[in-house]
Amino acid sequence: MGDLMIFNDKDLINVVSPHKDTLLIIAVIADFDVSRIMVDKGSVADILYYHTFQKVNFIDEMLGPIVHSLTRFTGDSMCVKGGIHLPFMIKSKLASKVINVEFLVVYLRANYNVVLRRPSLHRLQSCLSTFYQVIKFLQIMGLESVREIKES
Repeated sequence: MGDLMIFNDKDLINVVSPHKDTLLIIAVIADFDVSRIMVDKGSVADILYYHTFQKVNFIDEMLGPIVHSLTRFTGDSMCVKGGIHLPFMIKSKLASKVINVEFLVVYLRANYNVVLRRPSLHRLQSCLSTFYQVIKFLQIMGLESVREIKES
């Protein structure tokens, strides 16, 4: 099993090196294909940005109350609109894995649609490489890879 989590040159397909790119993936959230999902091992919350929440035609009445606030690196607080539990599916050509994620919906301008945090990555049984720009997840029959292909 240990050899399965090794990254190699096959994982460098479509990756231009050297780079300092953020690891982005594509996933399915509540039956919607969502791109520009930032994988952030240091994030304290799974974030769904409000502009994405609206883009997939969710309505504010779907949000549950949130009693805590989030603080950014600058020390100012983010406006949390509410929370929502949604199915989150990563998939490759051969396999998929689904977990239920509690997203905090925040009203903030961002270059991303979603931020996926460490506990969710752990529940996906994933391993990620920012160098190879890929996230791998375990399946019964082996290992699958997911990434967002950047257009030139």
